[in-house]
Amino acid sequence: MKCLIWLTALFTIAFTVDLSAQTADWTEYYNGTANDSDVVFDMMTDAEGNVYVLGNAINTGTSTDIVLVKYDRYGTLQWSEEYASPGEVRDEAASLILDDNNDCLYFMAQMADTTSHVVVKYDYQGNFQWEENVGGEVCQGRNLAVDQSGDLITATLDWGVRISKISSTGTTLWSYTALDGFIPNPEMIKIDASGNIYIVGYDQFGSLGFIAKFDASGSELWNSVVYNEGTGGQGALVSLDFLSSGNIVVTGGYNPLGETDNFPDLYVRCFTPAGDTAWTYTYGNLGMYEWSPAMTVRNDTVFVVGLVTLTPEYSFNSALIALSSTGALLWDEIYDRGEEAEFDMPHRISILGDQIYMPLYSSAQYDQTLHLPFDIGCLCYNTAGEFQWEYFTDGIDDYFGEGDGRRYSLDIIASAVSPGEIALSAVTGTTPSGSEDIVLQMITVDIPNRTWHVAETGNDTTGDGSSGSPYGTIQYAINQSVDGDTVLVHDGTYDGDGNREIDFFGKQIIVRSENGPDVTIIETYSPSNTYGLFYFQNGEDTLSILQGFTIRYGSQGITIDGASPKIIDCRIYYNFKLLFDIGGGVTISNGSPQFINCIFDTNISYGGGGGAVYCDLGTPKFSNCLFYHNEAPDGFTDVLLFYQSTSLFTNCTFCSNTVYKSGSGMITSNQSSVDMINCILAFSNEVAVDCINGGTVTLSCCNVYGNSGGDYTGCISGQNGINGNISADPVFCDTANGDLHIKYGSPCAPVNNECGELIGALNYGDAIVVENLNDSGRGSFRWAMDSANTDISWPDTILFTVSGTVMLQSELIPFLDWHVTILGSSAPGGAHSVILDGSALSTGSGFFFGDDSNYVEGLTIRSFPDHGIKVHEATGGNTFTNNLIYGNGGLGIDLNEDGVTLNDLDDLDTGANSLLNYPEIDSVIMNPDSTFAIYGTAADSAVIEFFVAHPAKDTTRPVDTSGHGEAFFFIGSDTADNNGDFTYLTEEYIKFNSLITCTATDTYGNTSEFSENFQLTPRPLIIVAYSPVNLWVTDPDGYYIGKDASGILSQTLFPATYDEIDHDSVHIFAPIPGEYLIEVTGEDDAPPGATYSIGITIDGSQMCVPVLNADAPGSGTIDTVNYGVEEYGHFVNGDASGNDAINVLDISYIISYLYKGGPAPINDIAADANCDGGLNILDVTYIISYLYKGGNPPCYIES
Repeated sequence: MKCLIWLTALFTIAFTVDLSAQTADWTEYYNGTANDSDVVFDMMTDAEGNVYVLGNAINTGTSTDIVLVKYDRYGTLQWSEEYASPGEVRDEAASLILDDNNDCLYFMAQMADTTSHVVVKYDYQGNFQWEENVGGEVCQGRNLAVDQSGDLITATLDWGVRISKISSTGTTLWSYTALDGFIPNPEMIKIDASGNIYIVGYDQFGSLGFIAKFDASGSELWNSVVYNEGTGGQGALVSLDFLSSGNIVVTGGYNPLGETDNFPDLYVRCFTPAGDTAWTYTYGNLGMYEWSPAMTVRNDTVFVVGLVTLTPEYSFNSALIALSSTGALLWDEIYDRGEEAEFDMPHRISILGDQIYMPLYSSAQYDQTLHLPFDIGCLCYNTAGEFQWEYFTDGIDDYFGEGDGRRYSLDIIASAVSPGEIALSAVTGTTPSGSEDIVLQMITVDIPNRTWHVAETGNDTTGDGSSGSPYGTIQYAINQSVDGDTVLVHDGTYDGDGNREIDFFGKQIIVRSENGPDVTIIETYSPSNTYGLFYFQNGEDTLSILQGFTIRYGSQGITIDGASPKIIDCRIYYNFKLLFDIGGGVTISNGSPQFINCIFDTNISYGGGGGAVYCDLGTPKFSNCLFYHNEAPDGFTDVLLFYQSTSLFTNCTFCSNTVYKSGSGMITSNQSSVDMINCILAFSNEVAVDCINGGTVTLSCCNVYGNSGGDYTGCISGQNGINGNISADPVFCDTANGDLHIKYGSPCAPVNNECGELIGALNYGDAIVVENLNDSGRGSFRWAMDSANTDISWPDTILFTVSGTVMLQSELIPFLDWHVTILGSSAPGGAHSVILDGSALSTGSGFFFGDDSNYVEGLTIRSFPDHGIKVHEATGGNTFTNNLIYGNGGLGIDLNEDGVTLNDLDDLDTGANSLLNYPEIDSVIMNPDSTFAIYGTAADSAVIEFFVAHPAKDTTRPVDTSGHGEAFFFIGSDTADNNGDFTYLTEEYIKFNSLITCTATDTYGNTSEFSENFQLTPRPLIIVAYSPVNLWVTDPDGYYIGKDASGILSQTLFPATYDEIDHDSVHIFAPIPGEYLIEVTGEDDAPPGATYSIGITIDGSQMCVPVLNADAPGSGTIDTVNYGVEEYGHFVNGDASGNDAINVLDISYIISYLYKGGPAPINDIAADANCDGGLNILDVTYIISYLYKGGNPPCYIES
């Protein structure tokens, strides 16, 4: 992911980037009007990424004026202001700060009169506010600070330290001089949480450093002087910061006792608030120059930047040192650019998140005069001390430069807007203008995406955005982020500065709550909250995501201007616009935002309309959103108002919204196009929809109902009853209290409307809803089962909004609750479309019922190692209806967990589900229309359900070895009479010879095990011989019926008849599966040359002719014909393709088989259309003649 770096500098523009991960995007310059040397002294950035540069510019002659310049984050100059003394004099800038609200700037400056030291205030638009002279001489340190009251504290050199307090309106409140025993240069000033003021610095001769503490009124409390203890050298304190204990850490350099060299060591000392030394740490002592120009504290870790020597030769390197709060060394890193006898001089340190930035000068050589070329650079480490990247550009030609005061321009300032957004300052001799100019450069840096944490207890100043040290405001975390990052907001209520008018600044980031909108609330009671709690105005797109917040009490919830963010799972509640203003909840202008799973509740617009939403020239999309109890009061219009916009609503619910102008719509389309799909518009106090000035609203699969001013009126009149639109009570769970879930019987449920889809935003509220096919987690079937078992005293219903297979990875928990109802038929695919699959398990059943009165309907339960369903012996009233149960290792249903429980006389036994007897089948009769009548007995008034236990000839669905079930297909149900008798007529064709099983459910809700399987046997089988021959038929079990050549009838096959009226025929009324042998003998009186034919029909089918006009067998000879009674054993002559019809497909089928290597016909006799005993082109011409020329049917038998 790319992030941005500001580079503000005075340097040559021939950039040299050492790592390809950093590239320069653009460069801007500031050049004084005299086209002479311009210098940067300080620089700051605000929350929006604007950069403020304070420096000197030569505008006329050789005088230097103070210049304050503002650039936006894209490098565009916003304004520049000059501040100068009269005449050709030299004024020098010093320290720049922003106030806490980022709306005004203060800087210090030394004017031409060296005793004139001023503080100057500008607003953020560059307008001069005031100046105040505090006297003294200016040092180049950070000697300006703002206290908790917004007043300013300054420190200057005045033969001592002059400390002054100036109000935010420019009045000096007090001014004192302290430390007058020597000439101290104040280098840094900071104010602690109690308002105490600390100043560090050094004397003019560089021989000592000092720290002084003052109370909030300017009274000195204590001071401490750090003298050089060695025999020579230098010493100073230049930086300070605070630990959480209140201790103060200072850094600089000094000579320890016993050292005789002329160089200081890097020095860190910790003081208590009372001024006592807590600990001291030194680094160096190689007899060379070691120094710390900067330090900061983050999470009680002290990070120190140092200049150190690694060898006795003149080679200086940058050091980064981390110390604990007790002064222990945690780690140290030395940066060596790799040049021999190099000189690397770090200047400051900036930490943003876990990234540490060190701006520095770097030279490939060392010269004690420092008249040598230096590069400008920046190093990046993380807070664990791991090197991240380096960046260098060509910089100054001469470290000291020319002219007085030139060294001050060597300060390199780092100010981070976000990770990697860094500003630097320096001096150059080469620019497009030919002079030394202020340069602003943007570079990008590859850094990994990260998560920034925000908590109520966090702190923007001391936090680093980690989970253990979060920031305190959402805006600050956003400011640190880059594209691809996440801002994670912990539970809490957030208000105040940094938590209102929150701006993404165009970043493609996710800002989301940790645990959802119920526990993460953004609010404000400020009427000055002009743009809402969130303000999208910088071209954000759908990769800018806001998720999981309650946004409430704002003068507006969200403002979107020219942006298209994605808003997910947010509750926009009780936001309000005052008189004659628009858009209480959300205002959209020129954007295409998306709102997903959001709730707009009790938002109000007093006077301008759009209580919930106002959209002007936008193209928003809303999906699965609720609009409840929003208002447009005071006689004005529109809860949702769209002007010159195109909007789409999908699965949204509008309920109980109120407008106070007769005839106005809850939704108004003004010169706009509004499309609504699967939405509910209900119970508003006026018309549902109003269109004006050519606006349109188009509905599809919507329910408009109960709106006091009318439902399908105005521009949506005529849309009721078309495109799936309805007008019916949506049957919400609790409208009065805002529960807009629908009940199971609602016409908006997918199973209850012609669209077959959910209408509205919320599904069933009177049930536990399975929303995904995962094995675990919220919305899964396992989660639903766990939820049903949570409260064992309350009935629960489990419904489905998905269809498909749930692959279980572990056993489901037993039913420990009572009155749990599982409705598989509620799934979009209807009954049996939800499949519970246990093939991944090594043990376990599909369901185990350990309590009473549960109900399972419409599921598919398959492939479990043990039983499909098992019921504990002590339970009863458990109903299993219309479930497919198959492929399980045990029984489909097992009562008492002991295998098949055989029926007992009068069903007197007790146990699981009362050990209800399964149905007993008395007889099965096939009807002429291929249906079956099933006769049997069961418990009085029991419901009998019939299932296919094994489809005939289907090897993929084998019969259960127990002989009881299982259930591959549901056939139907019947109810036994008061005596337990039932007759069930199958309503659809079932393959004959299939095995059928059934269950009984008595009036107490007990469901039995599966019954013994029984077979649907086809009838009758009729074999006709066209004389003069006799027939002898033997079934697959060896039983027979027939006549011999002399006409004597013999029979062991019953029930069957042998008739001889016009022709000899055998009727077998209960044929069994398998092959029948048909033997043909000639009659004794058959005339010479006689022929015969055989025709066969079964179950009323069209006759097939296996023999046509064959010579009648002579005396002592027998012809044989085989016929298989099976699902596909019967055939129609000429139907080569086996599709139960004779048509052109059979012609092409035979040609393909004969000449193109196609598949063989279902059998040779079926393809032999002319019954000549062969299969050839003559059969093709025969079928053509039959189909198209009026010829005889295939194998035509003349009566």
